[in-house]
Amino acid sequence: MKDCMLDLETLGVGTNAVVISIGAVMFDLDTHDRVGETFYTNVNVQSCLDAGLTVNGGTLGFWLKQPDEARLALLSDPIPFLKVACQKFAEYCTRNWAKTLWGNGATFDNIIIRNAFYAVGEQFPVHYRGDRDVRTIVDLAKRLGVGQERTTRVGVHHNALDDAMYQVGYVTDLYRKIKQR
Repeated sequence: MKDCMLDLETLGVGTNAVVISIGAVMFDLDTHDRVGETFYTNVNVQSCLDAGLTVNGGTLGFWLKQPDEARLALLSDPIPFLKVACQKFAEYCTRNWAKTLWGNGATFDNIIIRNAFYAVGEQFPVHYRGDRDVRTIVDLAKRLGVGQERTTRVGVHHNALDDAMYQVGYVTDLYRKIKQR
């Protein structure tokens, strides 16, 4: 498996947003729904602020409106330092030979995680040419008339790992439909 689906939960929408959780799952786009090793960690907010990442008031308001299940999951076992979270994510990507990094918006998840790495002086494990965007494949499928993203949902909304797993499901499903066309 060379594809890595990333989902972040953040305290902002800018490119230097505080990262509060990282979820990822390895998959192979060509084998449809075959899921490999997963990665999940919460990140200590203060370590992100210390690294120069930022919080957005509107996003704080968003989190206050989320179900307890999503909010409380963010408080369990955070890694004490953003740098350590980045190192662990890099080890995960390297161990799994990640060649592509899918995000639900290449200008959101992908750039925010890259900027978090840069903020703590870590080398990002996936080449920038490997960036992939969930929204692009969803748009292509709609334009080709082959379907839309899945609506059936398993897991907790705004749990980074559950969201990444969900995104793998509909990306691989749409890719299969596009190939069959």
